[in-house]
Amino acid sequence: MMPGSPAAAIHRIWERFDLSDMKRPANWVWVALALLVAALGMRGLNADPIWYDEWWSIHYAGAEPGAHPIALAETLERVASTDHELNPPGYYLSLNLWSRLAGTEPAILRALSLFAGMLAMAFVYRTAADVAGPRAGLMAAVALGGSAFTIYYLHEARAYLSLVAAAAAFLWAYRRLTASSSASIGVLLILFASVVALCYTHYLGSPLLVTTAVVHLLFVRKSRSWWRVTLVALAGMAMLLPWLPVALNAVIRVSGDATRDFFARDGIELLQRLIERFSGSNPALFALAALFAIPRRSNGMALFWALLAGTFLLIAAANAMLQFVTDAHYLMVLLPLLALIAGSGMARMSPRVGNAVAVLWLVTGAGLSLFPPPRETGEWTLYFPWDEAGETLAGRAAATDRVVALLPEPDPNWIHQPVATYYLPPVDLRLIESLPDATPDELEAQWERATSGQQLLWVATSASAPPSHFARNVMRAALADHWTACMDGDATARLYASQTLVADDFRFGDIGVELLRPVRLSSPRALYAVLGFNTGPQTPPHTYSVALHVENGDGTVVAQHDFGLPDEAVACRAVELDLSSLPAGQYTVRLVVYAWETGERLTEIETGQERPAIHTFELGA
Repeated sequence: MMPGSPAAAIHRIWERFDLSDMKRPANWVWVALALLVAALGMRGLNADPIWYDEWWSIHYAGAEPGAHPIALAETLERVASTDHELNPPGYYLSLNLWSRLAGTEPAILRALSLFAGMLAMAFVYRTAADVAGPRAGLMAAVALGGSAFTIYYLHEARAYLSLVAAAAAFLWAYRRLTASSSASIGVLLILFASVVALCYTHYLGSPLLVTTAVVHLLFVRKSRSWWRVTLVALAGMAMLLPWLPVALNAVIRVSGDATRDFFARDGIELLQRLIERFSGSNPALFALAALFAIPRRSNGMALFWALLAGTFLLIAAANAMLQFVTDAHYLMVLLPLLALIAGSGMARMSPRVGNAVAVLWLVTGAGLSLFPPPRETGEWTLYFPWDEAGETLAGRAAATDRVVALLPEPDPNWIHQPVATYYLPPVDLRLIESLPDATPDELEAQWERATSGQQLLWVATSASAPPSHFARNVMRAALADHWTACMDGDATARLYASQTLVADDFRFGDIGVELLRPVRLSSPRALYAVLGFNTGPQTPPHTYSVALHVENGDGTVVAQHDFGLPDEAVACRAVELDLSSLPAGQYTVRLVVYAWETGERLTEIETGQERPAIHTFELGA
């Protein structure tokens, strides 16, 4: 091997690349833990549709499906000019860039939070390992990644886990720089980037910086390293200056919003809810771990206790004045500190007890993630299967079609309106609310307004997100009295036709057939037709079938769909033909009514044909 050859260079790199650390069991446990948490997070990416707050994230980032990417400046403008979020733009800018690189599918957009969560776990592991050894690092990673609170937000397109990752990176970089007299450029850059991220991801990232600044000023020895950390942190915080007028305006708007007073919680309740959710509804387990993590002289944990207490007190004080913190997820900047404390406590226990606590913590978090508890009575459902409804309507519903959706109890319509628009094709959408104080008469009036004057009607409901008992009864009675189903099964969105329809496009004796919608390609390789039927009393039941034949240019039938003629006097059927096996070319669709036992076809009266043509279309290559 020549000394200066590429092979020699690769050999030298290989000699320096030491895999011996992976022989330590703790490292393999860390890998297994990371894979488990990643799997739990990935499971949730497509487990449910996006909800209202996620829609705002996607809107700010300009990542709506089918939309052209927007410039970062437009994302800044959307965030600054909208009253809804009142958040800094950091997460939305990163989501904008992420969507350009990875795509705009909801699961892909949510994966940014999964990435942030895994990054936070790595930083928490490294910080605890630096302070108290690899076992403490592993336990801290279990505490953060194994928390049901963390796992839930791994699949949500919101800023919270990006905030957790920024806090975890900041704690690692700050502790590393203040514990050593030397500093690498890489660590300084991570400190700078994490300070900027804390400022720009969420305004409640700033209390951690303020608390750290107080600790840094009062308790850290003033050395060259102290000045280096100070200057880098100040440079990072200075990056917020261009956004400061918008931030101040957000504070003014929050302080003047009386509705937030109703939903805001006091500091003690917020802390209780945070610990309960972080510990998987097992606060005693966290208390036990925290008890073992009480600071001892020179063990390095005093810093994290001080930052936890100071940051929480600052948030509680700000909330007491502005009344803007409504639930525990706004305090997720504290999760890395809670994980460091819990992990340190587990590591100080005897190996058997500490391992048992860690396993119980992890099993509880995974269990709550896989089998979440039912929502409390009166809580908004938030999620409605708009994605399933959109799949049913895509290619089948016309822009003029009326879609009536019965919202889950007790959700207001503004929670679902933008999400429905996100998933559904262009349609005439009407939402019926099941508000707690709605009377049956009011629900009937809502239904009448939503359905009046329609010949065809799509109705969207969900068993997993049901409307109120009254709303469900109003819908069932109206459908039974005035509508006939065009589709079988239990799809989220089902098509109905009015029982007043007159079917006279084609007449086969006493049987009238109407094309309720023009025949269309519901996809490049599927044909969709909606047929209405009037069957007279002279037509014997259970005798006739209906067929749609697709024939090529030679007159050969190359695809068909047969179904029994409905027995009702007024009926409707939605029919879809699979054309995936057909080559490119010109095709004709013909309508056939025949006696299914004998095969004898009826003649259409006006055309005198047994197989009148109802549509022609062309398939491309």
